[in-house]
Amino acid sequence: MERDASYWTSSLLHKVRDLEKEVDHRAESEARTHDKATSLEEQLAEVSAASSMAAQSFRELKEELEEENSTLKDKVRNLTKKCNNGEEAIERLDAEKSE
Repeated sequence: MERDASYWTSSLLHKVRDLEKEVDHRAESEARTHDKATSLEEQLAEVSAASSMAAQSFRELKEELEEENSTLKDKVRNLTKKCNNGEEAIERLDAEKSE
């Protein structure tokens, strides 16, 4: 069964057009995938930066609170000393008064 040359030519042209469409479709799909990957990379960079900033803020706040805690402990220690000294002075005065 022999076919006319025009059949083969048109068949090959049809096949070439199909292949061109497939290549175009794959190129578009690749471009969309690339754009999505780029977008995800940018989002990841933003999240990483935000996470780093949050961690830094947490460390700074922790240091600030630890420093404030230390200061308050010193104040409590000093007030306790003053209170004890005052109680001792009262006891001495009471003892002197009783004599």
